[in-house]
Amino acid sequence: MLVAVCSALFYLGFGIKAGHIMARKEGYLKSNNRWMWMLDQLNLETKFFQVTGVKSGSLEVVQYSGVHPLVVGLFGSDGSCDHAIVVCDGWIFNGAYHDAIRLTGPNLNRCCSSTIAEATFVDYHRAYILKDFPNKKKVERDGLRCFYDDENRPMKKRKKVE
Repeated sequence: MLVAVCSALFYLGFGIKAGHIMARKEGYLKSNNRWMWMLDQLNLETKFFQVTGVKSGSLEVVQYSGVHPLVVGLFGSDGSCDHAIVVCDGWIFNGAYHDAIRLTGPNLNRCCSSTIAEATFVDYHRAYILKDFPNKKKVERDGLRCFYDDENRPMKKRKKVE
């Protein structure tokens, strides 16, 4: 979950915040409740996020199209419930993969599977949406990738797109 959340934050343009959270990974590894540790870190590090719980069964993960990151604890067909991903903007951020993958049913099944056993995505056992931060839109202007807020004002410039 730690790598998935930090990857999603980096994708959204919060690389420094993600780095701060990742620097505290020892606390994550030692924690008895990693979900609570992660939520505490998000509240501490990114004060503009409001973490909102999602009631079980009230959301179709594969159809989630929101721009707000959705942290999801997966429940697989083999009974496993020990893996979490982040869904944002049509992408799945999974700590087991180097790159984000498209949000599709087969890819959710891949996230539930392991090298030992193949499983399919059944449902989620926990989900949290990180809300109330400026709705950022990626726009490319003059070869630079920029984030724009709802009023089309530049928020943060990123590196040159090749």
